[in-house]
Amino acid sequence: MLKNMIAILETMANSPSVLSISELSNITGFSRSAVHRCLTTLSDEGVVVLDKTNGGYVATSKLFTLGLRLLGKIDLYDATMPVLRKIAQETNETASLTIRDNMERICIARVEGTYRIIVRNIQVGQKAPLVVGAAGKIILAQLSDDEIENIIQYNIECCNYPPESKPSLLADVEKIRKQGFAISIEERETGCASISVVIRSVTLTSHASISISTLTSRFGEQEQQKYSQLLIAEAEKLAFNLK
Repeated sequence: MLKNMIAILETMANSPSVLSISELSNITGFSRSAVHRCLTTLSDEGVVVLDKTNGGYVATSKLFTLGLRLLGKIDLYDATMPVLRKIAQETNETASLTIRDNMERICIARVEGTYRIIVRNIQVGQKAPLVVGAAGKIILAQLSDDEIENIIQYNIECCNYPPESKPSLLADVEKIRKQGFAISIEERETGCASISVVIRSVTLTSHASISISTLTSRFGEQEQQKYSQLLIAEAEKLAFNLK
């Protein structure tokens, strides 16, 4: 039954809309009665709740909070959320928090500014490679050369990362190490750009970064300088508060 529950939760997470029992049954291949039993148990445990407007079920924040606690990141999340709100308010752009998850990274928080952008690759809970994008590369730049080599090789072998991109990636890593922030322009999505800095705290069990995501049309040299200074200042405050 646990396996079925996980499959149902993953189906709900991957859907842009609320799914009914019939829709979950059709997608997962489970019988309606099996889906209903799973949802009843999940509802009893506070993991999902019934959406009375359409009869479907939606997930609560319980699993997300539990996951952060298991990862030892609940303090980081709580400390960073006010910072992300401040950044989003000051820049009108989208601010996010990303942590390293072994060979990948995962976005664990996101706050949208008034200039909302539709970016599929910075959804909360979504994993992404460390070898592309500002949030990934800033984390990658904090690692040893051997770790970087292993991660690049993993992405070449398992994630279709082109081997010919390795020299430019290593050059980016060196540049990031010198300047203290990472910039990505249309690297993962056309028309979008981002800038990231790492949170340097001895209390963190894995690397983390905060980022600003925007449109390339709003990301000139002036914005790059302004946002890099803002992120560095906020990351330093975060690191101090996390001690």
